[in-house]
Amino acid sequence: MFKFEKAVVGSYFKGNYGPSALGKGAYGDSSDDIEFEDKPTHILGGEFGFILNAGFMGLTLGANVISPENMLGMKGKNSSGDTLARVDSTIIGVLPSVHLEFYPYLHDTYRMVISLGAATGNLTITNRYDLTSDGETAYPGVKDYTEEVMGNAVLFEGFVGFEFNLVDSVTLLADVGYRYFTLSEFKHQRSVTTVDGDVSKGDTAYESDGSTKRKVNLNGAFVGVGLRFFFL
Repeated sequence: MFKFEKAVVGSYFKGNYGPSALGKGAYGDSSDDIEFEDKPTHILGGEFGFILNAGFMGLTLGANVISPENMLGMKGKNSSGDTLARVDSTIIGVLPSVHLEFYPYLHDTYRMVISLGAATGNLTITNRYDLTSDGETAYPGVKDYTEEVMGNAVLFEGFVGFEFNLVDSVTLLADVGYRYFTLSEFKHQRSVTTVDGDVSKGDTAYESDGSTKRKVNLNGAFVGVGLRFFFL
């Protein structure tokens, strides 16, 4: 019979979903005078790894994956409404993570979970620009291109959840939480000619004004659900 006091070592995976506060920062601030109407509405996340339990406390070691909504086929227009480019923008981050868990209410087959954790790693933004004929006229010498920038920062998050035995040695965890993840500097990962001019691999990524560093805000609340597999 399953009991949490016997569930000492296990593996896990979980997913989460939350609203996006990113706005158009991944592409809109680095596209000269090209305007976009679309912006991501949500952020998807996931985590997998191993868990260690000891009474009313636990520790998880894993990898955190985060990816806002992919923005595909966006039309970038000028102030006159002419379409200058079609843009695909994707963001993906993979960050090693550690969480300390507390179980203030613990029963044989269910428990309350309070988790505080941190992760650090790289976040990559990839923007593909396909210029229209109007775009090629507006930006002579610029051809279709892909911009790729990468940043690094520490992610902090916490959640409160409820975990219960689902079947055999498998438990289900449902939680609500908050993530703080703001990146204030990115580096170009390839040399390319953009609508803002030439950039070289390793250059700091700036907004179109040429002086403000590119920033991304992935802070926000989330709800999550996951499975844990204990080695009894």
